[in-house]
Amino acid sequence: MYSRLVFISLSNAISYLILH
Repeated sequence: MYSRLVFISLSNAISYLILH
């Protein structure tokens, strides 16, 4: 379950970097 939270966090971070 924690792995899923980490994966989501990484996805959000990558998306943020791509948008900015």
